[in-house]
Amino acid sequence: MEFIVCFERALASQGHKELMADHVDNNEKPPLPFQTPMQHQMGRIYTREILEMFEREDFRSLLCLFELVEQDETHCRYKVSERVNLGVTRMKELVHDKDANKAYCSCKGFEF
Repeated sequence: MEFIVCFERALASQGHKELMADHVDNNEKPPLPFQTPMQHQMGRIYTREILEMFEREDFRSLLCLFELVEQDETHCRYKVSERVNLGVTRMKELVHDKDANKAYCSCKGFEF
């Protein structure tokens, strides 16, 4: 019986947290650090949690430099330099397959 009571309290607490998050998403405008049109659009569409994830990735993209290394009829290959910390840079390679309309990263972190 004690388990059921604890479980019901946990469900009620989770429901309350979700309700409060919905209230914030529906009634408060999120702070937008750069005020870009893309951020305004994302702020209208997504929850605050997802918007914060997007903003972190958007900011990290500003620290990347892209250099076209090679291009032919079917592929483009880019060298990507990501500044991690002062004096620390990560190098990655990005390949865009034009025929398949897909991109691949040497870090295997994404494919789209």
